[in-house]
Amino acid sequence: MNEEKTARTPGRADYADRQEARKERLEVAADKARNKSEESFEASRAETRHIPMGQPILIGHHSESRHRNALKRSDNKMRASAQYNEQANVLESRAAGVGRGGVSADDPEVIQKLKARIKDLEEYRDEGKRLNKSLNKHKKKLEGDALVEALIADGIKEETARLLATPCRNSGRLTGVAVTPHTKEIRRLNERIELIQEELEAGEFGVITGTIEGIDWKAYGDEDENRICIEFESRTSKDLARWMKQQGYNFSRTHERWQRQLNKQGRNTTKWVVQQLKEKAGAEHV
Repeated sequence: MNEEKTARTPGRADYADRQEARKERLEVAADKARNKSEESFEASRAETRHIPMGQPILIGHHSESRHRNALKRSDNKMRASAQYNEQANVLESRAAGVGRGGVSADDPEVIQKLKARIKDLEEYRDEGKRLNKSLNKHKKKLEGDALVEALIADGIKEETARLLATPCRNSGRLTGVAVTPHTKEIRRLNERIELIQEELEAGEFGVITGTIEGIDWKAYGDEDENRICIEFESRTSKDLARWMKQQGYNFSRTHERWQRQLNKQGRNTTKWVVQQLKEKAGAEHV
């Protein structure tokens, strides 16, 4: 009896753990940068602690060069303190933003989250259409407070009604609510869901092998980590590594392989890259 083919689940199972680990790494890095900032600040103060407050540089005195050098060292360490402080702020901001950006294809709940985003956008779009319909109905006959009252009578909140009744500063016209961007984004997200579902039903990529520059390689899909990979058995030339980067692959030091996301574009690119590797290998033997 033939077993039924089942579509794999989206994303990767360790996504939440990876996000948590990434947030922790950023927080640790931010703490280190903050500590270095404080250390540099204290070191900057220590450089001039022996100089009385307001003491000018005594030109020609034996202390002149020592005084100038102390100020220079203090200034350099204060600048370093400011740089470390800015670095810490950036790292803390990045740590706080982990998991709050767009929806990652590695997220096992990617489809549910995209559908939830689409639902929100549809509500914004439909509300915008309702507001525009009411505005278009009244704006030719009414203006100012009379228009505001008519909009309120249609069930629009007063604050929103006053915004709708305010002419555009540049054109002087009542422009209403822009709904086209919402419609375009809804279409884009639906297309993304279709691509994800298509990938989930595409089946295994399979294993393709070859040799280039005397190095054996293999291309394969890693469904557990949602990656399509090209693995060389030993270190490649700098030119080949640069070429792999140009094709959209990143080198994973953890797995010692070149990889990119396992999706339709990744599959098509990998098939083309495999073809190019085989052609390059053939040219080596000509």
